[in-house]
Amino acid sequence: FRDPQLLHCHLPATLPPSQAPEIARLFTYMLLAAATQTERLCPVFLVIDEFQRMVANNLEYMLQLARSMGVGVILANQSMQDLRKGNVDLIPAIEANCRLRQWFSVSSDDDQQRLIRSSGLTVETMTSHSRSVNSDGKSTTGVTQSEHIAPRLTINDVLLANDHPFRSILRVSRGAGYTQFGGMPVIIESQFHISPEEYDRRKRLPWPSAE
Repeated sequence: FRDPQLLHCHLPATLPPSQAPEIARLFTYMLLAAATQTERLCPVFLVIDEFQRMVANNLEYMLQLARSMGVGVILANQSMQDLRKGNVDLIPAIEANCRLRQWFSVSSDDDQQRLIRSSGLTVETMTSHSRSVNSDGKSTTGVTQSEHIAPRLTINDVLLANDHPFRSILRVSRGAGYTQFGGMPVIIESQFHISPEEYDRRKRLPWPSAE
């Protein structure tokens, strides 16, 4: 919170299942506790990969506490179904406390249907053409239009976004600035922020050491 730095923690999968989540939760709460006891000079972001392995019933409290402390939290996981364990369903806590959500691939059928239902509704116009021939051999044609309510995103939209290497689905719950999407998910297309050569160069660098 006082000096710009990067702290990387890795909990190996070889740890017993009961230990790694407890260590991760302890680390997180110690970070949030430090936010109340030190001078705040730098913005702090907490990034947790495969966070479903450390989730607990108090996940919502942790997210609310981080927001009140001004700590940005970035959570990454494979599927929303990972947030259902036994009788505990943490999906509502994620949906209520995360302002930005991004899907790079929606493979689970439940996740696809949840995303389609949350995409909002739109009015679609269906046009039908008809042609009839009377006894004199004369033909008449007609056009009929009807409107019906449909989801903004269809299953085809989701599958096509999954298939594209640079497309993802983005949802921002509250718009601001250039991000004005009305709280509805949209399909976006974005490139990698660095070139493959720069990525390989950084990947080969040794991990920085500190005194």
